[in-house]
Amino acid sequence: MDSGKHMAIGALLGFGGYLLYKFIKEESPNLIEALLSLTGGAIVGLLPDLLEPARNPNHRSLFHSSVILALIAYGNYRVWQNGNLSENQKLALSLLSSAYGSHLIADSTTTKGLPLLF
Repeated sequence: MDSGKHMAIGALLGFGGYLLYKFIKEESPNLIEALLSLTGGAIVGLLPDLLEPARNPNHRSLFHSSVILALIAYGNYRVWQNGNLSENQKLALSLLSSAYGSHLIADSTTTKGLPLLF
C-alpha cells in the first residue's frame, strides 16, 4: 500500500478516535488536540515504512510483523490499566498505537501479507 493511503488511514484513526472519545466523555473537542491527533496519526501511520523502507518487495520484517501488531494490542490494553497515566496520556498512546497498527492491518490485506516475526 502506498504512503499516502497509510497517512490517510492513520490521520482518520487519530482524528476520528479523538472525536469519538470526546463524544463518549460528553466533552467538547479542542482544536489543538484535534489537529495533534490528526497529524500524529498521519505521521505514525507511516512509521513502519520509515523503520523498514520499501526498497524491495520483501522489506517487511520485525516492524511489519504480526507479533508487533499483537504487542501493540496488548500494550494498548496495559496502558488503560495503568493508574499512573492521565486520561489524556492514555488517549494519546492509544491513538498513536492504533495508527501504527492500522499500517500493519492495511499491509496484511495485500498479497504479501505480514510475516509472523521476520
